[in-house]
Amino acid sequence: GLPLIINLITAQNAKVMIKNNVLAKNTNKIPEAGNIDLLCTDKTGTLTKGVLTPVYNIMGNGHPIAYAQMLIKNLFAMNAILNNDSMYDDKGEIVGGNATDRAVLSMFDINSYNDVKSTYSVKSHRPFNSAYKFSAVETEYEGELITLYKGAPERFINSASSVLIDDTIHEIDKDYLMSKIEEFTSKAMRVIATGYSLEPIDFDSSELPNDLVITSLIAIRDDVRPEVPEAVKQMHEAGVQVMMITGDVINTAKAIAADAGLITSENDLVYTASEIDAMSDDELKDKLSRIKVIARATPDTKLRIVQVAQSLNRCVGMGGDGTNDSPALKAADVGFSMGSGTDVCKESGDIIITDDNFVSITKAVLLGRTFMHNVMKFLKFQLPINVGLVVMSILYPILLGVEALAAVQILVVNIVMDSLNSLSFGGEPAKDEYMKEAPIPKGSKLLSKNTIGQIAVSVVAFIALFGATLIPQIRNIFGSEEIYATARFALLIFMATFNGFNIRTDGLNLFKGIGKNKLFIEIAIVIFALTFVLAQFGGAIMGCASMNLIQWIAVIVISFMIIPIDLVRKAIVNGGKK
Repeated sequence: GLPLIINLITAQNAKVMIKNNVLAKNTNKIPEAGNIDLLCTDKTGTLTKGVLTPVYNIMGNGHPIAYAQMLIKNLFAMNAILNNDSMYDDKGEIVGGNATDRAVLSMFDINSYNDVKSTYSVKSHRPFNSAYKFSAVETEYEGELITLYKGAPERFINSASSVLIDDTIHEIDKDYLMSKIEEFTSKAMRVIATGYSLEPIDFDSSELPNDLVITSLIAIRDDVRPEVPEAVKQMHEAGVQVMMITGDVINTAKAIAADAGLITSENDLVYTASEIDAMSDDELKDKLSRIKVIARATPDTKLRIVQVAQSLNRCVGMGGDGTNDSPALKAADVGFSMGSGTDVCKESGDIIITDDNFVSITKAVLLGRTFMHNVMKFLKFQLPINVGLVVMSILYPILLGVEALAAVQILVVNIVMDSLNSLSFGGEPAKDEYMKEAPIPKGSKLLSKNTIGQIAVSVVAFIALFGATLIPQIRNIFGSEEIYATARFALLIFMATFNGFNIRTDGLNLFKGIGKNKLFIEIAIVIFALTFVLAQFGGAIMGCASMNLIQWIAVIVISFMIIPIDLVRKAIVNGGKK
């Protein structure tokens, strides 16, 4: 029955996931999602709204760009529009590119966009790369070749020797510009620098040119999604370490992490990718469990975190949206690709988060845990029946010289229990209590000690109740051997069905949440009715004989005793959790 229940639960969970903006491309990863104990996530669009809004655009003296000055106005407009992977479509909406590109382009309307595009042409283009953190385009301005750069401000400040203020070039004040960046980033703003050079693009170098002139610093902000802090808290309660790995500077990353609830104590660690690179694997292993933020990360940073965590036998979930994230997504135990990501990224991931929302990743973890709980419930249901039936099928012929059940009755038991109850447990809904449990460690056995204990109690109870029919006072109720054989058949199925109520919840309230799985009640009713019909009217084909009302009441009472027996076990094991 296990392959059947796995296929049924996989199909049911996949449908539920789609409703929760989670597309399981690799359905085998659904249960593994529930075992994640380290989740690495991006920031923009996942923890945050993904809608970046320009707040400031300042020159090297801290003043807003003076658009009355034609040189700086034109150079900035050309940079923002030409050196950009986003564009205006026919409907006047900004499409394509990433959130940063769209934010920068939003500083100009469609008319300005069309003017620049029609006036200046791109001679060559170097796309943005997270390793060297800038993009560049060559164009011609007033008869002279010029290269426009856009990227990480600290790289620009380290390379540039001058800034353009209004229409005049001035010597750069690096300390002042760094203080402005820190001011912005401490308020959870991302800063982008723009600049230009008179040198052509050197495609073989990852360095910026020495004659780079900084045009402006753009500060943009992307607020944390309002639902994210509660989702992060839920992940922490579930024993999952959430680590934000972002390309932002450390101050911005730290501010966002605090708003999202990732940083909760003074022991939480925040590093830049360069600091991570400087650590040995042993140092990183020692600190890994306390790292909450890695800023200015590269694809190699993500991949190394996955590999080091896996060397500690941790189950790693990795989120990403770019082509460069593909190695880390493939290496992770579960790769979460964002719906807005590249095709290569989606191909590399196992699960696609269609709305890019961190909350949806949390739901994927919950549904993964639900999958494993439902499989375990099925095993707790099936094993007592099968083990008990094997034992009784051996003992009855040896001790009494009769079959415990006829062959056709055993066949019916297996068909009913494997198929109908697979649907019952496959439909059990996700429960918030699953997110209060610790993740299952890698390499753990399918059956835990508690599960084996519950199964053992059920097996003993099955055999004891089945054997109770041998007590003369009870045996006499059923009279002839044909009716007694019928009673044994009905008793086994009724016991198993009543035991299903024990299994579906760990608490004493057997009906907790049953309204969310109405199929369970419906199937139980069908099983009771089908058993009655087969026993009462099956005749010689089923090896059964009709029973009277007293005999049916006796069967129901004996089989129902499986419930109080298990309630006693629950009270002993968990102190009567409701």
